[in-house]
Amino acid sequence: MAQSTREGAAKMRKKLYGAVLATILLTSATSSLAQDPSTGNSFYQQYQEYRKGLAGNVGNPVQAGIYVGYVQGIVDAEALRVVRGEKPLYCAPNGSIMAQDFEIVGQYLESHPESRQLPKVMLVFLALAQAWPCQ
Repeated sequence: MAQSTREGAAKMRKKLYGAVLATILLTSATSSLAQDPSTGNSFYQQYQEYRKGLAGNVGNPVQAGIYVGYVQGIVDAEALRVVRGEKPLYCAPNGSIMAQDFEIVGQYLESHPESRQLPKVMLVFLALAQAWPCQ
């Protein structure tokens, strides 16, 4: 049982590292944005492209994909932290879905323009912690 748990954790870690690496490579390869791609300013533009796609409008699917992949990577990293026994930074309710995370983070970016100079990773955690604080 312990062996399969370790193997599962190793597989999860490999997937996480792969997702983070892919996000970094995509961000640097598609840096058509004038701002620093590590901050909320460019992240907000990526969120806007994500919203255009949801509305059926032609947007920039690469930028939308970077937004989705980045948020999902952070959520996966948090899940890994919790599996390792670390205290959660936010507590999503049972049954929540990834699309909610995308909207929560995007709405946070929209309603907090003064924070968009912060690193993307910090903004994702701030948004999710505000929406789903731990009791």
